[in-house]
Amino acid sequence: MNRIDELEGLRGLLAVWVVVVHLLPAAGIESHSFGIFAPLFGELIRVQIFCIMSGFVIFMMMAKLQESSTDRL
Repeated sequence: MNRIDELEGLRGLLAVWVVVVHLLPAAGIESHSFGIFAPLFGELIRVQIFCIMSGFVIFMMMAKLQESSTDRL
């Protein structure tokens, strides 16, 4: 499967996001101190984004497999 630059960039941002979220408690910063942005530091949104990206990658792999199997016919 060819790489999608935008998806790779999003993966990089998510990796930085995870590192920052894990470093906040070590720095003594509570996530609720971010006001309306506090949900961005919870697990729910990160898990949802991971599931969406995983589903997209699986769909692209299946579409490529299906395309290659129809090419043989």
